[in-house]
Amino acid sequence: MTGAQAIPSLFCITNTIYYSTMPKMKTRKALAKKVKISGSGKVLRRATGQNHFNAKEPGKVTRRKRSDAPLPKAEAKNIRRALNV
Repeated sequence: MTGAQAIPSLFCITNTIYYSTMPKMKTRKALAKKVKISGSGKVLRRATGQNHFNAKEPGKVTRRKRSDAPLPKAEAKNIRRALNV
């Protein structure tokens, strides 16, 4: 047997070797734009309620909205699966 016949998942087209593997999982791009993975591995999302009616809110609330909010572990697990991380 030759080398190409020894490995059944290997085939050759015009002297180029290709490996037949399962298709790659696609990333959910809409979700990837909405969340961020931190350096420590936390899944962060944008704070809600930033669009309008912010002038009447206290400064404490305004400052809290500037930072990203972490997601619960159960939701983070599903998001990681959708992002292939």
